Amino acid sequence: MAMTSRALTGRLVRRLGGAVAQQLGTRLWIASNTALLQVESAEGDVHRVSKPEAGVFRVACFSPYATWDMVSAWELTVLRALARRGCDTRLLLCDAVSPTCDLVWADGNPSQHRCLVCQSRAAGAARLQHHPFEWISRYVDAADRAAAIDWAAALPDGSLRHAQLGDDDLGEWCFGSMKSHFRGPRLDLDDPGVRRVYREYLSGAAQALAGCRAWLAAVQPDVLWLFNGRLALTRVAFEAARGLGIRVICHERGMVRNSLRLWENERCSQYRGRREAALANARQPLTAQQARQVLLWLDDRRHSRNYNRQPFLRKRRPSAAQSLAAAGVSAGDRILLALTSSDHEFGAEPDRNQLFAEQHEWLMAILGWATRNPGRHVVIRFHPNASPASWAALAERLPELSVADETASVVRPRANVSVVPPGNPLDTYALLDASLAVTTYGSTMGIEAAAAGKTVIVADRCLYHGLPWAQTAESPAHFVELLDRVPWSAGPQADPDVAAGAMRFFWDYHLGPSITSRHVRHPGLDYARITYRADVPESLDHGKDQGLDRITDVIMNRRPIYDPRSCGDADAERAAVFAHLKAAGLKRRVAS
Repeated sequence: MAMTSRALTGRLVRRLGGAVAQQLGTRLWIASNTALLQVESAEGDVHRVSKPEAGVFRVACFSPYATWDMVSAWELTVLRALARRGCDTRLLLCDAVSPTCDLVWADGNPSQHRCLVCQSRAAGAARLQHHPFEWISRYVDAADRAAAIDWAAALPDGSLRHAQLGDDDLGEWCFGSMKSHFRGPRLDLDDPGVRRVYREYLSGAAQALAGCRAWLAAVQPDVLWLFNGRLALTRVAFEAARGLGIRVICHERGMVRNSLRLWENERCSQYRGRREAALANARQPLTAQQARQVLLWLDDRRHSRNYNRQPFLRKRRPSAAQSLAAAGVSAGDRILLALTSSDHEFGAEPDRNQLFAEQHEWLMAILGWATRNPGRHVVIRFHPNASPASWAALAERLPELSVADETASVVRPRANVSVVPPGNPLDTYALLDASLAVTTYGSTMGIEAAAAGKTVIVADRCLYHGLPWAQTAESPAHFVELLDRVPWSAGPQADPDVAAGAMRFFWDYHLGPSITSRHVRHPGLDYARITYRADVPESLDHGKDQGLDRITDVIMNRRPIYDPRSCGDADAERAAVFAHLKAAGLKRRVAS
């Protein structure tokens, strides 16, 4: 059938706009994509997908945050690779389905035209990789939209946290976004501003739920390819797919630069699958190469290198001696190092805060223990990524800290307690090396402490609670009992069995599942770019890149998400552990 002049004009404009979007700066890029949006709107169903073909493996991707390069670079590269492998791939983008968004938090600077900018950037990313897409609003009819708005507006103030729409727990599904939006340890639902934002998330989630269900019913995918599954709109898509019996593969950035991790039928804030895989390998020693990679990664962490998230430490920081002096630590001090967590993200998970209602109650227990043990020196190091809101809320609940500025110097609320605020550049590893024991609220630093052979006491449910190389508190009283059991009379020592267990866990939980591809690189913390020519997709074919093959094989259900680890040599692993402990200047002790 001959193309109409209108269709030809639309095709020319799209091609020209796509070229402009790839070559020019951000403002012209947005302007060109805005023009394309207007053309597409005039053309109506230009992007509506065809009916799914029988016998073809179908992959659907809902990408409401495609404007974020860290997400779209990976999602679209994988979608194109799947299409090259014969899959039917479908992409759904967001076009202002929600009154508020996870891309603009309370401490951000929202643009007046943020939705238009977001749509332009998301559409531009899809065009750059030559992938067709649809807008979710095409699957949300006027009645669904009006019903969602009216439902959210009519909710009683006290019911927002557990709001239900039919059988769907939208209040729970939006809670993770609310925690991230305000970046605090708790939500003040007595605040009208907080309630207003919650209603906006609930209204958007209700509309997105209707759209996702209608879209999934039309597309009938075998699998949903989804970013993280934790934030409001992706959580809605996750729950909609699981409710329809559709398998979900979630993705998030990995633990090393330029990497991606996967979850099957779990959100990125959940850890059951990866924990089970790590425990299945826990008794097998690492190979020499795996041990070297773990030790290299530990050294990189210590020096803020090769990390895919906000560095725990600043590269420019005081020396170890200066850090110890600033913390008031003297030679011979028996140090308990307490490491808090940045819990505004994972604090929304129902399995958190099981022992203590909140982190500040755990810290109160530590301060009480310090009062009864004046011969011990407690150093509380707050997580550097703790938000100002979290710090202010904690200082309010623990006025003894009496610090309003999160970048302040070390505070000494009493003779044997030092408090290091989140913005202080003090070297945490200097304190770690000098400590006799470490207690955490789930921080990854707890695993690093165990890899140094330290006694680690875990005070909350987290990815490593209950593991043999960590001591897990089962109640507040048991936590204090574990503190008392630490062999405080001995000098700094290291348990090689604890170190080996933590190193294996690092490999099985963090490094092994982190997948790299030469086709995607991360030049910055929240930025990723493709490194292949978008007009030459043959480089994405199977067999050209091991990392991309691994991701697509998992999505297509051709291989397990967690590969079984080959058994290494116990003597070689132990030699690597001993060399590591010796380099850290720690004495070895044989576990009793």
